[in-house]
Amino acid sequence: MASITKAERTVTASASNGAGSTTTGSTVNLTTALGAVFGFKMTNGATGPTVPCTATLQYSSDNFSAHIYDVAQVTGGTANNGITQGAWTVPKDVMYARVKFGGNTGQAVTVESYV
Repeated sequence: MASITKAERTVTASASNGAGSTTTGSTVNLTTALGAVFGFKMTNGATGPTVPCTATLQYSSDNFSAHIYDVAQVTGGTANNGITQGAWTVPKDVMYARVKFGGNTGQAVTVESYV
């Protein structure tokens, strides 16, 4: 049986997702992986957004050239300095995955994700 190497990889480096903007993380090639766990975090500033930020896990069978599927979403809050974080387990059948953040209005939200 082959050995498995596990290492954390940044999908979305900590970044400010401006009001009305979208931040899309890098694509993770899972074609030879036995699944993965994607963690995410959304942190509001001293003034929370009017509409909260949403983290979306996306899958693709063709490296996001034409087939993109939103498969899970978590919406953060609007509290000042509020933090929303969590993780999704990706099954071994998935070929490519990434995390997209957006939807917040009024204020920027700091976003990040890892696999």
